[in-house]
Amino acid sequence: NPRLSTRKGIAPMNDFNRAYSPGPSGQTMDMSVNEGLRSFMLGVYNKMALGLLLTAALAYAFGALVPESVTLTLLTGPIGLVIMFAPLAILLLSGFVMKN
Repeated sequence: NPRLSTRKGIAPMNDFNRAYSPGPSGQTMDMSVNEGLRSFMLGVYNKMALGLLLTAALAYAFGALVPESVTLTLLTGPIGLVIMFAPLAILLLSGFVMKN
């Protein structure tokens, strides 16, 4: 609908720059954008892999090295609920702080 694309000077969401230029043999991607995107995504994947490795190491350490009596004390009762819901509270509070 052409009326939607020019309304108040706002372009529709599907009208974005794909960073390619049409050439005689079709459409080729700009390599500088491709390299920047590749390095960014490699950084994201590296951080995700480190986070997964850290989570696995902590889960193993907590399961194998901490005595069962300490585990039962920490994860049962009111302190267990605090420990279980603490990540959710941190996530919600950090989102609120970042928004303000």
